[in-house]
Amino acid sequence: MSPSLKKNPKLFSVTPAEHRPGTFLLSAEEDFARGLSEAELRAAIAHELGHVWIFTHFPYLQTEELANDIASRVVSRDILGPLYEKVWKKAAAD
Repeated sequence: MSPSLKKNPKLFSVTPAEHRPGTFLLSAEEDFARGLSEAELRAAIAHELGHVWIFTHFPYLQTEELANDIASRVVSRDILGPLYEKVWKKAAAD
């Protein structure tokens, strides 16, 4: 199993890679990611890449809402709702 697919309390996250300026590591919890539809997986990745864009342009503006706004440029906002429902359900179960 890839280290980026092990347990991730945030389910999906992105962080700057150590010792590699301008490089980011996208991590996902494997069990959660496997339970997503293809569209939901695309939306989750688009959202995390939104965080990368914010970090590289306006790091002090880091918000979930802005990451969703950026993600909605490449995925339908209609899929972000069901994705968040799964995130909240998983968080409540843990």
